[in-house]
Order: sequence, then C-alpha cells, then structure tokens
Amino acid sequence: MREIVWSDTAIDQFENAIAYMAERNPSAALRLSDRVLATIESLAVRPIGRPGERADTFEKGVLKTSYLLVYGLVGGPDGELKVHRLFHMAQNWRGWTPEAGEEI
Repeated sequence: MREIVWSDTAIDQFENAIAYMAERNPSAALRLSDRVLATIESLAVRPIGRPGERADTFEKGVLKTSYLLVYGLVGGPDGELKVHRLFHMAQNWRGWTPEAGEEI
C-alpha cells in the first residue's frame, strides 16, 4: 500500500466539509468522513481514478457523496498517494491551482 500524504489545502477542505456537515447533521458528517477516508485508503491500494484536469493528477468521486478527490501518484509503484484537494461538486474544481511550493 502506498503512503498517503495530504496537502495542507486538502486537510483544510476536509475539515471544513466535515465541520459544515456536522452543524447540520452530525451522523451525516461521520458518514462523509468515513467515506472520504475509505476512498483514500482504497486509492492507496489500487489507484483507479480518471485522469485529472491538471497534468499528473487523477480524480475520484467519493461514492454516495457529492465530493471529488484530486490526487497524484509520486515515486513510482511503491511511492506516495498525494491528496491535493477535496471539492464539493458544486465548487469550481476544474480551475484549481497549486499553492506556492506545492508539488504536483
């Protein structure tokens, strides 16, 4: 299994999504968290997302949610899975740009 590395932005997006959902429906927030984390763990074993909008990235929808993960594979078959972003489908996820110093 690949090592999982999160960008600072992806961590913020994940925490904000869970906090937003928790204010409205705590049990749904827990399900969302579980589904996002399970999807990432699954991708670390078998990265089956589609090619992403940005070069060297991939995208994978989180099942039974309205969220999309953007990730990259670093270092060959035994390298890292880098989680770049977590977007709600209502957001403009196609136009994202890397943060200063963020490697793709």
